[in-house]
Amino acid sequence: ALERVLIPGAVGAINLAGLGQFRPDLSGAELRRAGLRAIGEAVSRLGVEANHIVFGHTHRQGPLRGDAPHEWTTPSGATLHNTGSWVTEPWLVRGDGRASPYWPGNVTIVEDVGPPRLERVLDTLPDSPLRQ
Repeated sequence: ALERVLIPGAVGAINLAGLGQFRPDLSGAELRRAGLRAIGEAVSRLGVEANHIVFGHTHRQGPLRGDAPHEWTTPSGATLHNTGSWVTEPWLVRGDGRASPYWPGNVTIVEDVGPPRLERVLDTLPDSPLRQ
């Protein structure tokens, strides 16, 4: 109950101070969307003109089947591609294991023709070493 007051209050104070446009929603989905909005803003400010933007940092690979395409599209129309992570982050993976979008061992293949594509290169390994 306390978090319902503290988080919105803190977010409101940060926004009032002019430090950004933050939202009080701290769900995984909103954190993903915030990261995508941030990279879209960076691409825009840098003046990058491309059909596809490959980036990392947020540990969440994508876009994945079931993701909303508009969330992975910048205001200029470029499609974002997140490489994912090579580090096991138990607090992100939780009990989802390989089904987690934060599961390590992804690469983004960029070829001369076609959009970048995600490949999971550690899927043939047992889970236990990847959870250490």
